[in-house]
Amino acid sequence: MADIRKEVDRVREAFFSGLTRPLSWRVDQLRALRALVVDNQSRLCHALSEDLGKPKNVALLTEILPVVKEIDLFLSNLSSWAKPRKAASKPLANAADTAYVRPEPYGVVLILGAWNFPVNLALIPLVGAIGAGNAVVLKPSEQSATTAKLLEELAMRYLDTEAITVINGDAAVSAKLTGEVQWDYIFYTGGSAVGRKIMAAAAKHLTPVTLELGTFGSHSVTIFPCCRRSLQER
Repeated sequence: MADIRKEVDRVREAFFSGLTRPLSWRVDQLRALRALVVDNQSRLCHALSEDLGKPKNVALLTEILPVVKEIDLFLSNLSSWAKPRKAASKPLANAADTAYVRPEPYGVVLILGAWNFPVNLALIPLVGAIGAGNAVVLKPSEQSATTAKLLEELAMRYLDTEAITVINGDAAVSAKLTGEVQWDYIFYTGGSAVGRKIMAAAAKHLTPVTLELGTFGSHSVTIFPCCRRSLQER
């Protein structure tokens, strides 16, 4: 746990230093993230095949291309999204004032990825967090271990690790991250049971959260004879 706290504190110091706020830094990191995905799409597809048995065309369509499209959307609009804009209305007591809405980053964001779309549901939230000027700790799902390890390796090569880091580990690491570390924002995709625990932990510090939740057993699935037994058991 000491190592995790040290890593989070390091990222937090980078945010407080103002590193992530300039638009130029955000654009550079988004371009670097795009290069990470595009340059390594074959490796990512191979990892997705190892973890989930996804065919390459499915991996490209559901995991790789959505991330690239999201990055392109941010790169095309970020300069206008980040500008202060005049408030549409203001209280009568402030009639003589000039009021603006200025977008501000939350701070240090925790992103908890999902096993079933381990690239898409890890990197698309990362795009938004970077674009908004936050520092980020990304925890990929340990159930897609090959993809998780690859994301950690590539993040160290392509991204500014002063403010963006990947922490891998089992469910106990996720529990420590959500239960023993205070965050400025948490993004989680996964089951409702874990979502409740995250919401309870976040409530202690009034930490805002985005929970994209599903429930196991509520969706039908077709299992073909050629499917590996380990995937059937999942």
